Amino acid sequence: MDELAFLGGLLCSGSVLFLLLGLPMLLLLRRTRTLAARLEKVEHQVGRLRVQLREEAPGEKEGIAAPASPVPAVRAREPSLPQSRPRGRPLPAVLPGGGEGLELWIGRRGLGWIAVVLLLFATAFFVKYAFENQWVGPLGRVSMGVVAGLVLCLGGLWYHRRDWVRFSQMLTAGGVVLLYLATFSAFGYYQLLPRERATLFMIALVVETAGLALLYEAPAIAFMAVIGGLLNPMLLSTGRDQYISLFSYLFLLNTGTVVLIVLRQWPGLGTVSLLGTQALFLLWFEAHFHPAKLNAALLFEGGLLVLYLLPTVVEAMRRRFGTLDDLLRLIVQALVGVILFWLLIREDYPHWTGAMALLLAVVFAATGWLVNQRHAMDTPQVLTLVAIALSLGALVFPLQLKGMWIALGWAMSGTLLWWFGLRVQIQPLRLLGGVLLGLAIGRFLLIDGFAHRQELFIPLLNVQALSSLALAGCVLLTAWTSAVVAQAFRRREEALVALITLGLGLVLVWVILSHETLSYFDVRMEQLWGVTGSGTGPLYDPSGRDLFLVQHEEVERLRFLKSLSLSLVWGAYAGVLLAIGFWRQLGPMRWAALILFGITLLKLVFWDMAALPGFYRVTAFFALAVLLGLAAWIYQKVQLSRRETQGETSNGAA
Repeated sequence: MDELAFLGGLLCSGSVLFLLLGLPMLLLLRRTRTLAARLEKVEHQVGRLRVQLREEAPGEKEGIAAPASPVPAVRAREPSLPQSRPRGRPLPAVLPGGGEGLELWIGRRGLGWIAVVLLLFATAFFVKYAFENQWVGPLGRVSMGVVAGLVLCLGGLWYHRRDWVRFSQMLTAGGVVLLYLATFSAFGYYQLLPRERATLFMIALVVETAGLALLYEAPAIAFMAVIGGLLNPMLLSTGRDQYISLFSYLFLLNTGTVVLIVLRQWPGLGTVSLLGTQALFLLWFEAHFHPAKLNAALLFEGGLLVLYLLPTVVEAMRRRFGTLDDLLRLIVQALVGVILFWLLIREDYPHWTGAMALLLAVVFAATGWLVNQRHAMDTPQVLTLVAIALSLGALVFPLQLKGMWIALGWAMSGTLLWWFGLRVQIQPLRLLGGVLLGLAIGRFLLIDGFAHRQELFIPLLNVQALSSLALAGCVLLTAWTSAVVAQAFRRREEALVALITLGLGLVLVWVILSHETLSYFDVRMEQLWGVTGSGTGPLYDPSGRDLFLVQHEEVERLRFLKSLSLSLVWGAYAGVLLAIGFWRQLGPMRWAALILFGITLLKLVFWDMAALPGFYRVTAFFALAVLLGLAAWIYQKVQLSRRETQGETSNGAA
């Protein structure tokens, strides 16, 4: 009974639609065809007239020989065509310059596509308005959409056979969009079809759309179908959450898009479809997401990830190079995908966010490896996949770790990328490694490097200091690898990078040593001031002295020791740098030691001399004098060794 009612409603709505739209359209098409035939006849007659005029020119008639004298023949004037255009003659289709005018472009293309878009919105608003006012039942609405879509598709096919290329594409695109609209509303909102049968209808519709786009060689049909298919869920929204139907519909729509990408590589089609789908998913997430729907959402996003990686693998197997749109789509897919995956699991499974980023990195790395195996010549695509995988791997650290471990993870990844980029001579990998190193240094200096300490610690032998020194070690290791390459291949670029990273690494070590020294004494002073008593009267130590005075004297002593220790640490660090500079014959490191000696001397003269009392002042000056004396002795010894070597060389030469 329901099937008879469905057929009856379909026939009735089809008849009404034919009377309202089909009959006027057929009359218009018949009139257009008659005018086209007349125009073709007039153009044919004009062409014959021009041929006759050329044949009647002097010297070209049959039986008349051309004059043999060198005197040029006087050419008869050809009868000119009338300048005034006969009434009813159509305007020329092409301008004299060979390109279409703006007016013709708007009339032929712009107006037609605007009409298709307006038809889509009008149909959707009419269906929604009819639903709200109970004009037509759900079966009638769906039937009208199906009939209208079929009529437009058949009209597009009819005009395609008569070489009306653009007009046929407009009609076909509008028909496909209406069919999408009707099918989605049938199972997504009105529940007229079970999900199994609706899936078959959707598959057939996707195949039909792809087939029509391929048959007409028309990317416009594919774009219009994708855009209309993405607009349908918003135009038909009733506020109810039919997420299974929505996900199934969107996945099938994107499957058709991927098929077209593989077969034709139409630029922009995949990116538009992917961005529109993820935008719809984000709107659904904000309005209807619940932890009970997590599995379905994860399955949908995982399916999209695999679906849009398939064209990359297929193109590599077919030995075809990826286009700029392919590279852009990979970047968009990784960026949007990791954000949406993070939004899905951050509330219920926050400890799995890092594992999620690592899993995505493995997927993109595996895809890059497969592309490299099948089509190693497609370097941009391989590098893009590798860069995405490494970026996702670097994202694991801020998602899974805290504090200094984030910066350390970035620094280790950056150093590894820099070394690998130097090894394989790939500039983008080195650039990415430098970016990660810069992020690590910036996070250390701005966020993690100067965290406040509350408990007493052993300087340099604690987690924060060791992780900070490891970060500085990564920077120095980058400098060393760059210096080795610069020395082996005589490259100025690597030599400059080695010099810059060496300076950054030495500065980081200096900052870490200074922070450890200052923090140690600050924590001890805070602990002394934090001592409180339980009574209201003055507190006394066992010797009878006021506890406040004892604490004040101890804090002052610690303050003097902090300033003295900082000067000693700076001087000792400068001495170590100087020794390493002479041992490894590194001029930049010796210069760094001399600069640090100068900074320490300025602090001693302008700060310690006034702030430190007698014993502490004497100790600071004496220690710095010993260090500077040792440095001068080393320089003197090196100079004498050079003179002796030069003397032996000159004697041997003599």
